[in-house]
Amino acid sequence: MKNDVMIFSFITLLMLLHTATQAQGQGDAVLDWDGNAVMTGETYYVLSVTAFTGGLEPYVVSNETCPYGVSQSRTGDGIPVKFSAADQGCVIHEDADLDISFSSSIECSPSNLWKKGDYDNATQQYFVTIGGIVGDGAFQIQRIVDSLPDPAAHHYKLVYCPKTCACCIRSKCNDVEIYDQFGDRRLAVITGKTSFNIVFYRNVPKIAKY
Repeated sequence: MKNDVMIFSFITLLMLLHTATQAQGQGDAVLDWDGNAVMTGETYYVLSVTAFTGGLEPYVVSNETCPYGVSQSRTGDGIPVKFSAADQGCVIHEDADLDISFSSSIECSPSNLWKKGDYDNATQQYFVTIGGIVGDGAFQIQRIVDSLPDPAAHHYKLVYCPKTCACCIRSKCNDVEIYDQFGDRRLAVITGKTSFNIVFYRNVPKIAKY
């Protein structure tokens, strides 16, 4: 009986420590341009920091009939996206594993979820593509704090943080950046090309803030 009590106490202690560790490791809430927390299931326009225009949209590759990539529009607001956190919380936090999807369905794709695509030999890049599986999200949002004109601005970047199994140590996170391919601004992982710093807009953006 005494041993059973000791075992129960030990298990309870481990659970409390695990919960405390998770709470300490949780990042700050991701904020939209208006300073409100980004919420699971809501729709947001993802806009470039430089002009607050050029939202994200499905990308049709040459000689393909189905949009299977993600690119930045040069002029339009794009299509809103939704975020879903692995911890099933209502608020999206920095450094949390996320599923990202377009808010509208893609007719010729099995899903509207983002994923890291296969290696593209022609460009030597890994592009962000459409057709991911729910729960496989390895995308994260990280705040940009260096060299900002306004330290209080809610500027972020997307990163991809792969993991080989549920209990494995996570590999190094890599930025999701812009790869300019013949004028098409495609989202890719580890391009080393053009940094893509972003803001989140809950409603349709009307004008650039600066």
